Amino acid sequence: MKRTSTIHAFFETAARQSAAVAVRWRPSPGRWSALTWGEYAREVRRVARALAALGVRPGDRVALCGPNRPEWLLADLGALAAGAVPAPYYPTLNTDQAGYVVEHSEAVVAIVHDAAQLAKLDAMRSRLPRLRTCVVMEGAAAGALGWSEFLARATDVPESAIDERLERHLSELAKREGISLNRAALMLMKKGARLSDPTKCSSAIGNALDRFIGSWSEEEEREVLEGIDLFETVDESLWK
Repeated sequence: MKRTSTIHAFFETAARQSAAVAVRWRPSPGRWSALTWGEYAREVRRVARALAALGVRPGDRVALCGPNRPEWLLADLGALAAGAVPAPYYPTLNTDQAGYVVEHSEAVVAIVHDAAQLAKLDAMRSRLPRLRTCVVMEGAAAGALGWSEFLARATDVPESAIDERLERHLSELAKREGISLNRAALMLMKKGARLSDPTKCSSAIGNALDRFIGSWSEEEEREVLEGIDLFETVDESLWK
């Protein structure tokens, strides 16, 4: 069966019904704006190109924080189109909590709502050595790119670069064909063991794995053990 992903399904939908309205929002009382699927897809690709221009590579994390607004949707899908991993968190988190998410996701770019959200990250900068660039969705803030300034960076990256990243992602999905759920879980277990430091590994994840492992039958456990050699042959970059 052909495998796809969220971002590929998004672009497939946009191609099928490009003239239909995809998103509506109210920028001010009594005034509505909208994007068609075609416009939506173009803006998502523009965000992806802008992220690539900022040095975001496939597998990098992009932190997202904001209310329900179109820029959040574009940033989320744009990160996926760039091959990155969105790391969203709630605007209601306090400074320590926001810093924790950005630190432990190892985000290299943070796209946040406004100067108030940016201030939380600025206060935690000493704990965020990987964070290179911040973007604000609304207004302007010292030390961050405004939304329009951020989008302008897209001109530095050709459309073909995003096509290549999307194609690479499909190729990686194809490589995963035939890998059983148990063997995939074993890969997760091995990576989790490498991150056994309690400051980096959530106990909730450990508990979930314990419950999952406990549900295996003897035959399934045998398959897991037999799959141990798979670690030496599968490109582990696919599971980061």
